[in-house]
Amino acid sequence: MTDLLPLLQEFYREKLTMLQQHEAGARLVGQYDANNTYQYVINRDDVQLSWLSKAIVELGGAEPAPAAEPAPTSAPSPTATGDVASAKGEVRVQELTRTQQVIARRMAEAKATVPEFTLEAEIDMDAAVRARAELKAMASQDAVVPSYNDMIVKASALALREFPRANGAYRDGHWELYSRVNVGVAVAGQDSLVVPVVFDADSKALGEIARETRARSIAPAPRESEASCQSWTPRSRRVGCGS
Repeated sequence: MTDLLPLLQEFYREKLTMLQQHEAGARLVGQYDANNTYQYVINRDDVQLSWLSKAIVELGGAEPAPAAEPAPTSAPSPTATGDVASAKGEVRVQELTRTQQVIARRMAEAKATVPEFTLEAEIDMDAAVRARAELKAMASQDAVVPSYNDMIVKASALALREFPRANGAYRDGHWELYSRVNVGVAVAGQDSLVVPVVFDADSKALGEIARETRARSIAPAPRESEASCQSWTPRSRRVGCGS
């Protein structure tokens, strides 16, 4: 737990800087339409800073200093506001489908309540490329050949089994650790994004994962969007070689 404290303290400082930048942006645009977006982001930053502050104190650290109150600024002139509105041209409102509404709600909930930071690493995939070429050469015409994404799903599941605290969540002052390793796979659909889930991915063979991801990407199981909230979804750049 002591190794986590300096990481959270550094993340708090970075998030505090981001909040100050977002507040400066909101003051700059004033009453423009974009201010609604800034206000959403600022509210999200406040929630995440509160979560981080509570976690730091519970791990034995000093309570971080709160963000300073932003200085008041004058509103922009009506002329400037009108120029921004007219620059959009004619505005057409398009209603969301039910799937898009669910996606928008889930993403907004996640962004507003779950602190996030990005880690990047370069991985040598030469062995994976050779292994897939061998599988492709041995497979029958109708067989499903595991993709690089399937390999990443399997590798992610094994990593989650090895580091079980990553397969969980921090809620109300304690850790929730999940016994099952479920990996979500983001799939782009028609004007939407769905996340079919490979349940117990750590115990499934690579070929089984390949067949399951193909089937579920075509027809996700009912209520799978709810299940994806308790799964881990990897994001990776495309491997620079043929499919």
